[in-house]
Amino acid sequence: MRWHLAMAVLIAQQAAAGHSMAWPNGAHAAIVLTYDDAVSSQLDNAIPALDSAGLKGTFFLSNVRQADVERWKAVAASGHELANHTLNHPCLAGTFEMPPRQQLEHYTPESVLQEVGQQNVLLTALDGRQEHGFAVPCGQTLAGGRDYLEPLRRSKLVTYSRSVDETDDDLQRDPSSLDLMRLPGRGFTSPAGAAQLIEFAEKAAKAGGLAVYVFHGVGGDYLSVTALDHSRFVDWLAAHRQTYWVATMRDVVGWIAERSGRTAVPRNEKPDRAVAPVKAAGGPIVTVESGKLKGVAETGASPIRIFRGIPFAAPPVADLRWREPQPAVPWSGIRQATEFGSRCMQQPLFSDMMFRSAAVSEDCLYLNVWTPAKLDGAPHRKLPVLVYVYGGGFMAGDSSEKRYDGAALAKRGIVVVTMNYRLGVFGFFAHPELTASSPHHASGNYGLLDQVAALAWVKRNIGAFGGDPGHITIGGGAGSPGRLGKAAR
Repeated sequence: MRWHLAMAVLIAQQAAAGHSMAWPNGAHAAIVLTYDDAVSSQLDNAIPALDSAGLKGTFFLSNVRQADVERWKAVAASGHELANHTLNHPCLAGTFEMPPRQQLEHYTPESVLQEVGQQNVLLTALDGRQEHGFAVPCGQTLAGGRDYLEPLRRSKLVTYSRSVDETDDDLQRDPSSLDLMRLPGRGFTSPAGAAQLIEFAEKAAKAGGLAVYVFHGVGGDYLSVTALDHSRFVDWLAAHRQTYWVATMRDVVGWIAERSGRTAVPRNEKPDRAVAPVKAAGGPIVTVESGKLKGVAETGASPIRIFRGIPFAAPPVADLRWREPQPAVPWSGIRQATEFGSRCMQQPLFSDMMFRSAAVSEDCLYLNVWTPAKLDGAPHRKLPVLVYVYGGGFMAGDSSEKRYDGAALAKRGIVVVTMNYRLGVFGFFAHPELTASSPHHASGNYGLLDQVAALAWVKRNIGAFGGDPGHITIGGGAGSPGRLGKAAR
């Protein structure tokens, strides 16, 4: 129908290219650096390079040497992910030289799962975590002629599984469509140099995809890349942080699961352990209706706590585009609330708008809270709340603008909230077919409905930040506060 054509044109003009997955901070691609087999050159060369660049990797451990135990504990304590590669690394005969007892032909799916469970015990002793991911040794899943990956999925022993079969086509896939128990990965060995490593990342960025690197030796051991090429690549990633989100596999899987409404948490584990470390050190933590949030604290004569990028509604994409806002998807563990969420789709119309958010995206329904409350669990007087709505003629604007920063008012005893809402065609497009399909028999004004949803979220949750839900003032520009006040009554 004609309006479907109009929709396609508008989305092509205003929406980001590619699939609907939005990476943190507007990154064009997610990069995961994984390292298999717990070889010494990873401790000697790879980890120092990552630490120097401020990046984190995922290390799939097997055949851990007693002499390296304390070093792997230190790796986990510094923020790298330790994950499961079985106890003895079984592979098919002929893959490399190994004793018969290590050959998959002599295993069963049940014995593989037993090894995975045993390795989990070792990993918990190293990092204190109760859940771990998994990488398939040699990318081979037939144990005694039977596939063990599906039994592993059912066992809930691991939160995800990575293989070694990533193709260029996989880089084009919507990450939300990936099977978390069959995640792709691509192995790199010499003579592959820094240029080839960078090329793989650039292909992922063009498609907005996920690139998972698989390394073994780094400057030594076997299946190795040179330490120099690895270091150059890591430094290149660090220099392009705005383009590439470099994270552990655990964090990327958590992000994908949250965005696609799935879970990467074994059902027999406590969900708060899925994302957060055992010790949630530093930063204030609050609990809202969708889960726990960890913000940042500003010290000084008038200390405040800041929580940025809090989702108050589900991402309005795909089937939720041109729909009233839906409830935010709950998350497990502790969600980092330290960066502004993406601003809503818009053109650069006003030169005085200085945004601190990383990018534009349809996934933009986030709000921010500044509070002077101590959040220490002790009873305190509830504080007045200001909800500020940015102006811009319903065509531009963002809650991250510096002029809307709530720190100054928070230091004077007010809890300040700023929120995003859909703009332009994404916020105010009306059409008879949209009206007919709406349960409210209406279309348009989605941006105003976003504002109402944000205000309702504030009333339900602001008490967690020390605010008084019965003492909320609405302010802002471009007529939004007046319309919001009427709609919220």
